[in-house]
Amino acid sequence: LEFSEPGEEAGIMGAAARFFIRYAVPVIGAIISGAPRDYMHLQNSIKDFPSPLEFASIMEGLTCTSANGQIGTFEVEKIVQMNFGSVQLYL
Repeated sequence: LEFSEPGEEAGIMGAAARFFIRYAVPVIGAIISGAPRDYMHLQNSIKDFPSPLEFASIMEGLTCTSANGQIGTFEVEKIVQMNFGSVQLYL
């Protein structure tokens, strides 16, 4: 489960979600938590996160070695878009 800014293909609701992520989340988070820098970092990390297809490609390019030395890879079979394209579930 990852967050990213919705692309243009998400339409008007994606634009509203982008606005919320960029402007409302930092302000609301700063007010509630008293830590404005933390919420600016969150907004910036979401903005800078790779697109869903780029992230899936990055994941599929990774290999990992198990405790017994076997090498495995990741395969993304499906990307489920949620919250108007601002949240993705990678399966």
